[in-house]
Amino acid sequence: MLIATFVASLIYAGGSLKLKGALQGGVASREATGVTNLFMALLSLPLLFFIEGPFHGEGMALALLTGACLFFGRWMAILALKAGDLSLVGPLLSLKTLILAVFGLLSGTLELQHYHWWVILVGCFGVGLLHYRERKAKGGWKAMSFALLASVFFAGTDLLVVMARDEVGLGWLMPGVFLTLAMLTPLILRKLRAPPEARPQLYTGASMLGVQTTLVVLLIAWSGEAILINIIYSSRAIWTVVADRFFGKNSAVKSSYRFRLAGAMCIFVSVVTIVVMAAMDHYGGVTAEHILSGEDPNLSEAYPL
Repeated sequence: MLIATFVASLIYAGGSLKLKGALQGGVASREATGVTNLFMALLSLPLLFFIEGPFHGEGMALALLTGACLFFGRWMAILALKAGDLSLVGPLLSLKTLILAVFGLLSGTLELQHYHWWVILVGCFGVGLLHYRERKAKGGWKAMSFALLASVFFAGTDLLVVMARDEVGLGWLMPGVFLTLAMLTPLILRKLRAPPEARPQLYTGASMLGVQTTLVVLLIAWSGEAILINIIYSSRAIWTVVADRFFGKNSAVKSSYRFRLAGAMCIFVSVVTIVVMAAMDHYGGVTAEHILSGEDPNLSEAYPL
């Protein structure tokens, strides 16, 4: 399970790099978003085997709303990738976990603790490091804005998943979410006009993102260890920086690599801290050893999918 989750984070970095290459090759952001949505919907079909219980109309309506939120999040993420480097955008998309914590603090569902301030400060410091050497770079602020907006949509998606999964179940929920992605795709993609030479990278990147998404959902469904999987999977913030530095086409990334890697690590540390501490607060006596060993079968409920 741990190795599979780690592999999923690497596939995410590789798929995102391929998509960036396709965007640089002339693929429009709408086309990249639409094709990615279709591949994610197609590759989510194995989740149908997890369907249990009767059809739940109200729960499926919530699943459709979740899919709509994910749709706009994916669109904003592609727009961010179109505007800026993967090593800048990738780590920023991991901020959804911190945004979830802010949602919880503002709504009163989370009690403010001293570590929340440290986590937010470390996360903000990481964001500053990501853009430190590129403050005046063209498209940098635009990419950051789209990435942060995408993180807000992804955080909203996680909240809706938590609300819907108890009503409709994972088997009905996730196919419903990805079906919504496919149904909304004609709004932004009606005809593929991507340059022929860029299409292999587009299809490869889209399929890789679809595979890793389904893999992560299946791992959570199979093991029930959502917290541990989220911790390992959040390392994709680091791998996107590494992939962009050593396999990307933008030579300018080399000058800002150390700052971006340090920023990604700060964000990763803040994400891991908030996940672990939220679980420990939620269950009181639960310790980090319980999280790592998986002794508590209900521990996965402490943090959203």
